[in-house]
This record gives sequence, structure tokens and C-alpha cells, in this order.
Amino acid sequence: MRLLAAIHPPDATQSILECLDLPPRAPPLAAPQSEGGVGWAGDFDAIA
Repeated sequence: MRLLAAIHPPDATQSILECLDLPPRAPPLAAPQSEGGVGWAGDFDAIA
């Protein structure tokens, strides 16, 4: 992978993304979700 260009002005970035039919902003981040209700703190206390 190579860096081809660095685009700094936000208006230039927005124009390029709109020309490519892409959203001008990144999607919002989702909240972290636990995997099956794992209680990490309890697991570490049990080991000590």
C-alpha cells in the first residue's frame, strides 16, 4: 500500500467524496458491546 496524496482542506475532501457518490462524513461509531456477558473484572479477581 502506498500513500498517493494527502488532502488537507476539508472542502476539497468533501468535493472529492461527493464526486465519487460517497458520504462526506464517516458513519458514527457504535457503542462497544460485550460478548455473551463476560465479566472481565470478576475473572481477574478469581485468578488472584
